[in-house]
Amino acid sequence: MNQPKHSRQHWLLVSSLIPFTISISIPVSVLLTAIASHAAVPKAFFVTRTSGNSILLERGRTSESAAAWRTQLRDYHENLFVPKGTTSNATLTGISAPSGVAVTSKHLIGPTAYVRSQSLDSRYRFPCTLKGGEGLLGWRPSQNRDDRGCVPQGVRIRAGQGGGTAFLPLQAPIIATKQVLKAQRLPDLLLGLVRVQYCSAIGDNGTGWGVRSTDSMGLLGSGDPCEKALKDCLQTSSGDDCSVVSTWEWKASDRDLMASLDCDDNRKFNARGNGWVIASTLLLKLKETANAIGAKSCTFDVYAPGEVIVAPATDQLTLIQFRRSGSQLVIDAIRGDVIVKSAEDPDGRTVSQGFSYAGGSYDGDRYFPNRQPLQRFSARELSDSAIVQSFLETSPTVSDADVPEDVINEIAAQNKEFQEALRQSLNSD
Repeated sequence: MNQPKHSRQHWLLVSSLIPFTISISIPVSVLLTAIASHAAVPKAFFVTRTSGNSILLERGRTSESAAAWRTQLRDYHENLFVPKGTTSNATLTGISAPSGVAVTSKHLIGPTAYVRSQSLDSRYRFPCTLKGGEGLLGWRPSQNRDDRGCVPQGVRIRAGQGGGTAFLPLQAPIIATKQVLKAQRLPDLLLGLVRVQYCSAIGDNGTGWGVRSTDSMGLLGSGDPCEKALKDCLQTSSGDDCSVVSTWEWKASDRDLMASLDCDDNRKFNARGNGWVIASTLLLKLKETANAIGAKSCTFDVYAPGEVIVAPATDQLTLIQFRRSGSQLVIDAIRGDVIVKSAEDPDGRTVSQGFSYAGGSYDGDRYFPNRQPLQRFSARELSDSAIVQSFLETSPTVSDADVPEDVINEIAAQNKEFQEALRQSLNSD
């Protein structure tokens, strides 16, 4: 029986990439400790302050103006957009109240994000991802288990140029499959066209999890990867609710990507490869390894060199500045110690209070790792920061929406705590 034309084309596309998955060594590192730490994923982000024009709430391919106290991010399709080249800025804070539940001060779990863009457009993508721009991230002291948002998995700070979009699910590339099949250099051309998205979901009870990926040509799967990850998570979560914790995309041709699977009880699995190898081989291998040892509440991430994941290293008040220095991403630990994960340090590197972590740099094509000693920053460097000076002048805008007074007062108190931590750092020299 003759194969349908579409099936033959699909098989040719997949088989053309097989050489990229053969004889690949999969370096998987596993660290085991007895420390349990369930992830706290915010159910929403309150926009508590906006200043300037063109701050938008993006929902997939549509957008609308954002307004303080009225705008909330509640879905993995949503971003808060702050344009570059302006003095526009926005403040957000994570909350644990599900949709339909009245927000109280007890729901304010953070993190608090202050975002301003000078040279790059900036987006805060729900729930725990930042792309481009500069700003501050802060967590109040922890009082109880699971009372801090985006902890312990961390906030992802993505590259300012290139990288993934905010649109799920992926759309097919403009070039038709028939044209691809006629190309003389099929593998190279195909790798440059295929984009891959992943989505990671975890259960609210700290046990279930799910990870799925799809690609723009449907070679490994099509559709919305988050719908599939949430479905897988619910099947292992005893009926409890599940939340998306991370989602992004990359090109099959991208090089030197780091894939990580961080699970409860501090089980960590890391693997490095190009975009297609991660999508077609490493993701499945990491999932199989985690399932074989009964790992729970696992969060999957893929990030390129120069991108980082940041989380508090202690239960104390924590405040960082993220900024660009030329082509480098820099993390300043202003108050409290933080853990920074990167392609150079996939298991995490502790950055003590008062020190800076600088990632590698690009020359326009190649990436140069920067595994150097951490550098202490000075109070003068902080005082020269336009982000710091701008934040010191902010205060939550008065709400004309139906927001309880205790929520407004608590957010104002948090704002003052972070400002006081900044002032103490400015006077530390």
